[in-house]
Amino acid sequence: MKDHKTGKQRALIKDIHLEIRRGTLVALLGTAGAGKSTVMNCINGMDLNGVQGTVLYNDVDLMENFERMKHLIGSVPQKKVFHPMFTPEKEFEFAAIKRLPADTSKQEIQQRVDKTLEILSISGVRKNRNSRLSGGEQTRVNVGIELVADRDLLCLDEPDQGLSPNYKKELFEIMHKLAHENGKTVLCI
Repeated sequence: MKDHKTGKQRALIKDIHLEIRRGTLVALLGTAGAGKSTVMNCINGMDLNGVQGTVLYNDVDLMENFERMKHLIGSVPQKKVFHPMFTPEKEFEFAAIKRLPADTSKQEIQQRVDKTLEILSISGVRKNRNSRLSGGEQTRVNVGIELVADRDLLCLDEPDQGLSPNYKKELFEIMHKLAHENGKTVLCI
């Protein structure tokens, strides 16, 4: 990356070697400005500009094969990306139609929506507007937008920000279950 003051190239992160196994929950911890988001954006392929070295995903170079592999990786930002007037059910249907192959049947989409609602423990609010959900439920909807597409790797940027201790605990229990019972790899800042 170019330093704005000097105009010279500057290394944001250096000498990183990280191996994350399938079916694990990994937390990237550090102070503000430590490079957590930079590392995550290299891993999920969101920002590979200026990256020297390799990012391997299942022994395949992510940088060289990102277009072929991007469907395996889901990125959940801090900000809420759902439609406030949609319900969780409608949100997940919309996300599935947008993210799954065009030949996915309506029945399969509905099955994925139902499974996602169940995994995230929000089946009981499936018909409520997203804007009326609690903070914890809204965070789960945010996660579900990527989960409904059955991503192998979920990258979450501070998903517990602003949540009460109880909702934080529930969220991390869900992420633990996603990793250890559903075989997802969950990377979380």
